[in-house]
Amino acid sequence: RMKTAQLKWLFDGEEGKTWEILAVDDGCPNDSLGLARKIVQAEGWDNVKLISLQEAIDQKIPFFVKDRKLKSTKESRKGGAILYALWYAAKHSASTKKVPHFVMYTDSDLSTDMSLCGLLSAGIMTDGCSMSMGARYGMPETFLVKDKCALGHPESHYDQPNMMKIVFRHYLRIRLLPMLKGIYDTQCAFKCFKVEDLPAIIDKVQSMGPDFDMELLLCALQYYQRAGVRQPKLCKVYGTLFTEDFAESNFMASSSDPDKPFKTYMDMTKGILDMHRRYIDMNSYEAKSQRDLVAFCESLDVPKYKKMIQKLEADLGPTLFDHDFGLDKLKAAAK
Repeated sequence: RMKTAQLKWLFDGEEGKTWEILAVDDGCPNDSLGLARKIVQAEGWDNVKLISLQEAIDQKIPFFVKDRKLKSTKESRKGGAILYALWYAAKHSASTKKVPHFVMYTDSDLSTDMSLCGLLSAGIMTDGCSMSMGARYGMPETFLVKDKCALGHPESHYDQPNMMKIVFRHYLRIRLLPMLKGIYDTQCAFKCFKVEDLPAIIDKVQSMGPDFDMELLLCALQYYQRAGVRQPKLCKVYGTLFTEDFAESNFMASSSDPDKPFKTYMDMTKGILDMHRRYIDMNSYEAKSQRDLVAFCESLDVPKYKKMIQKLEADLGPTLFDHDFGLDKLKAAAK
């Protein structure tokens, strides 16, 4: 109800502009799909459509079942649901070149105010970029809402419990996936694409886990680079106001699993390594110059990763995204 109210506020009084919500059930065991159906029926909305990732499996859609070996919704986190929605939107779109048709995705909670869709639209229509996205932290004009208040940059970054894990992840990705340079919050689940570009963008995306957002962005940037788009016009990034639900995050520790964030970020390290092998030419300078860093990351396991992060936190304290650790420093911290 809140998301529809936000979009209604944004679009009311605008001529020639329409919106619809495509809500995807990712296999929720609490029947959130059934609850959503009751709400849609009660409100009489005709521009809110509900679909389920299970449909892709039941219908044996090759994109999911054959190409990505998806057998159960349990094999996917949010990535599978978003990928199905993007695939579905592209498949059922009646896009024309005369009328721009944008597809944006966001989390199902209230972390992002949908009225900010106007910003993402402007990134393409006004700023002339190929795609656009929001950022929760890492740059000016970002605000992260927690239990205390809305913190701006860099305080919101310093207050993040996984600060050093995030800085190390950024250190890796700008070296192993250089096309992501300049984008600090690759994981932000608030991105906008032109619907006609979606089939080519999602074609190579394999991850359905915590690194899904990063791989989707990577595929989009590569697609536009190959089309001859210059770096400044690849992606417009806007700072946003984001409400973080740390209690429900896959990146936070719990009483039953205090090492959960270390495991999740270690999995993301493995994901970055995998994307490096798949998207970077191993004979290129970019690959050859980072072989020692790759070898170091391949040697990490959860205990070593945890020890390294805790040592870096103790030695460096609050650390900004662009910090250059140096490989020797990382090796020493992991010992």
